[in-house]
Parts: sequence; structure tokens; C-alpha cells
Amino acid sequence: MTGDYHSINKTHDIVRILKLNKTFHIDDASVIVSDFNGTFRLPKDDPAYDQPFNRYWPRDDRELETERFMLNVHGTFYEAGREAGYVGIRPIATHSKKIMDFASWRGIVILTGTKQNASFDGHYFPTSRGNDQWFGMIEDLWKLGKPRGEGALWKENYVNTNEISLTYLMTGYDKKTVSITADTNINVTLQVNVELHGWHNYKPMQAIAGSTIHYVFSDGYSDHWIRAVVERACTITISFKYQ
Repeated sequence: MTGDYHSINKTHDIVRILKLNKTFHIDDASVIVSDFNGTFRLPKDDPAYDQPFNRYWPRDDRELETERFMLNVHGTFYEAGREAGYVGIRPIATHSKKIMDFASWRGIVILTGTKQNASFDGHYFPTSRGNDQWFGMIEDLWKLGKPRGEGALWKENYVNTNEISLTYLMTGYDKKTVSITADTNINVTLQVNVELHGWHNYKPMQAIAGSTIHYVFSDGYSDHWIRAVVERACTITISFKYQ
């Protein structure tokens, strides 16, 4: 063979492809995700998820199998339509684990970030190099824990007259409670988006300055999204607890 041949170093391309880029944001109130449909709030799990793992943020989104778009943020796996985006997102399981990365290969889901010396359960497989992994079917993700979380539309935020909050996820959680605290007597209207068909007034509520009111949604009640409107300017907290 003749001619000059030069080896091509693909390391830079591989690093670029495998780099884990954080696509969500966190504020005092909740997790925040955005796409072409808008900006949405999701519940939080443990405060430890407010920080990266060992200086690195874990992978938060990836397509598993064919058009099964998954989001893993703040200890919860979600499923979203690849074309529909976050507007149709649903919680799968709150696992409360430090899952660093996830992928699928030939129909098998692989998770990294397992505890070293974890008990062998048919899913966990240790390696001599210490990069132990979890293997299972995509349906096994639903078994990692009941969806739960806490978050807020506003958390001690100053809001203007008739201001509408960002939308907050409601679907997929069994027991739900909302708590409202404001610095002045204020009327608050909760609005819900039923099956993604538009917004409707759910319940007007009156907050008394300096006091906290609690409202428990009936068991099993679930619209997809919820938001709030205030009648006039105030500093307010509207928080949710999902179990």
C-alpha cells in the first residue's frame, strides 16, 4: 500500500457525544423544565438532588427503546412523548437513588450509579472494575417506587395583581395537599388543565394574612396540570405535597 495515512483521533467527538448536559433548572420552589411547549414545574424529592453527584450532574433525558422518551430528575423517572414534549409528561417512579446514567440496549435498560456491594437481586451485577450496573426491562422502572414529591408554584415570592403562576405537574400522584400562605388577605383561584384540553377554574380560596390554609384533594383526583391566579399583589407561598 502506498500513500500517507494518518490515524484519526475521535476522542473529542466521543467526549462531546457522551457529555452529560443538564437540561433542567432548580429554584427554591421546584424543578423547572422547558421545551417548545413552554416552561413547567415538577416536584422535588430529597434536597440532596439540588446538587450534582461528585461534581457532575447525572443524565436527565434520553430515549429508551423506540420513542420512549424518559426524564430522570430529582429522584423521579418520568415518561414524555418524544414529539409531544413535556406537556404530556407523567411520573413513572420516585426511586430516590443516585442514578448517574441510563440507556437501553437490545431491549434491556441499563442504569449506572449503583451502590458498591449491593445485594444481588437479579438486576444488580457487580464488576471487577467497580462500575457496577443495574439491568432490567423498561417496565421494571415502574417498580422502583411510588411517585411522590413536594414543590411550589411560588415560594415566598412577590407576585403582581392577576399574575398567573407557572404550571405545576399534578397527574400520576395518589394523595395531594396544597398549602397557601400570604402576607395579606388575598383571594387565590386554583386552575386545572383537564386531560390537556384547556384551563378551568377548580377552586377559589381565601388566604388570611400570616396564616396557612391547607386543602386536601380527594383521593385519586388528578388533572394533568395545576396553576394559580392571585387577585392582587402580595408575597405568597403555594406549595404542594404529593404522596
